[in-house]
Amino acid sequence: MVEIRRFIKEFSTFVKYRNAVSTLCKETMRLFKASGVVLLLETDSKEVMEVASICGFESAAKLPNLTGDDPLWNLLHSSKQPVEIRNDSPFVSILQESTFMRSIGPQFSCRLIVRLTFNGKTIGALLYSLPASSVVNFSTVRPVLAELGERAGVTLRHARLLRNLKRESQEKDLLLDIGRKINSTLNLDELLNLILDSLQQVVHYDKAAISLVDHRTKIIGKIARRGPQNIPENMLILKVLEGLCAWVLNHQKPVVVEDVSQETRYYALYNDTKSEMDVPIISRDNILGVFSLESNMIGAFSRRDRRLVQALAGQAAIAIENARLLQEMLEKQELERDLKIARRFQRALLPRTLPRVSGYDFAAINVPSKTVGGDLYDFIQFSDGKIGIAIGDVAGKGTPGAIIMAMLYSTYRGLVRQKMPMDRMMHDLNNLLKKRISPSSFITFFYGELNPSTGEFVYSNAGHCVPFLLRADGRVERLTEGGLVLGFLSDMKYEVGRTQLQMGDLLLLFTDGVTEAMPAGKNEIFDESRLLTLLHENRDASSLVLLRRIYHKVKAYTGSSRPQDDLTAVVVKLGQAEKGNSSKATQDGSPSYTI
Repeated sequence: MVEIRRFIKEFSTFVKYRNAVSTLCKETMRLFKASGVVLLLETDSKEVMEVASICGFESAAKLPNLTGDDPLWNLLHSSKQPVEIRNDSPFVSILQESTFMRSIGPQFSCRLIVRLTFNGKTIGALLYSLPASSVVNFSTVRPVLAELGERAGVTLRHARLLRNLKRESQEKDLLLDIGRKINSTLNLDELLNLILDSLQQVVHYDKAAISLVDHRTKIIGKIARRGPQNIPENMLILKVLEGLCAWVLNHQKPVVVEDVSQETRYYALYNDTKSEMDVPIISRDNILGVFSLESNMIGAFSRRDRRLVQALAGQAAIAIENARLLQEMLEKQELERDLKIARRFQRALLPRTLPRVSGYDFAAINVPSKTVGGDLYDFIQFSDGKIGIAIGDVAGKGTPGAIIMAMLYSTYRGLVRQKMPMDRMMHDLNNLLKKRISPSSFITFFYGELNPSTGEFVYSNAGHCVPFLLRADGRVERLTEGGLVLGFLSDMKYEVGRTQLQMGDLLLLFTDGVTEAMPAGKNEIFDESRLLTLLHENRDASSLVLLRRIYHKVKAYTGSSRPQDDLTAVVVKLGQAEKGNSSKATQDGSPSYTI
């Protein structure tokens, strides 16, 4: 009795939580000559009690928490005094029905329970396994045991409070330090590795991965990991898509699994994993990814661990967003540089100078809707004096259209050099393009050859916007002979048309970027009637002035500073041109070739 009271007095001075827990179990086990002790303490949530320490024996598995539906829980909260368990005691049946007591196993024979209290409320318990031969005058020691439970409860509560305060301070300092580290880089790969290393400072793990969702495709775009490196990345992606990570990504809530063998949502990628914790990375209600931590121990992750990783996930979300924004900006800048190079290359395909032939006035315009476009116009001056004139429109805008346009240019130029009949040239051009471009693509194309000395114009139209031939007397002819669009079906036949240009005639070739231009929010195109009216009203203007007026008229109609579709047109006039406006293009490009 004296020794027990002395211990109670000394124990009241303990302030270090771990030291207090260990000493309480070991010293009381010695004083009571017990063969084993289990110390239960309520968690911060006060909804369960967890095993704070065991002495005198080893458990085959991690002991579970004591929950409110266990008969032992009710016993601890209903009894006001220490409980002695005798063979004839009614408490024997309670312990036999207790799931918690059964989990300890038969090696622990509970004979004594001391409630730990704080302000009169049960906050834990000491369970003692005493040998059958142990003789204790319970009525004599009961007051001392009650005092032990009361003083030990107060000491442990204060020690844990102090530990929690210190831990919170340390955690804040740690998270602050980690925040400085992960915000020190905007390189996404370097950042993810820093986060994984920082996670190890916060929570011990055996395997870890950060999986990021690509916000554009909504699929897993990047994975960084720690642990065995012999697992293929596609297997890691499967784990994210089908395992606990998938649930976390869908519900945007963390999950902690103490024993993965009991969890149906667990995706078994590693044979030695026993527990797992997954925490979402969220920024402004948008899911960026998920932290996945695995341990080779059952119940390795606590609520505190989850809280810390969630705090780190909040910091990581900001850093990841910043790194992504920088990466997207750099990618955009690189794309803009590539597009500028592509634009220069595309301009090199367009004629820099147009044919200069007495009595003829040539002009051309090309305005892509984006940095690069899918329209083409071209002039070729042959050695016999004839002039080849081409215009084309690829189904598509931007870079894809520009690539196909370059393919059209090189292919048609190569065939033209062979000086084959025009119907054969168009047939071969179609077949070659059918093999080279995707099935969903096609090209409208018009090609003609003008003999300036006679005015004869021979042409073939492959599904292109039908050119206008405005005669000097005001009549309008359409150049329709030809065939189907290029690259759509193989072995198509193409007809060849012939017409004669005369003094005062005006030939206009154009793409649908002119006639199908449409104001925003309206469903009425510029159409051919407006274009034809514009030709009649400006037929006396030079070719270049006419094109400028067409462009500004379309621009005013759509109300946009940039055309919705690539806009290209070519004008050939037979007659005296206005001074200073003869044979010009509104687009820089490469020189015309003489073949």
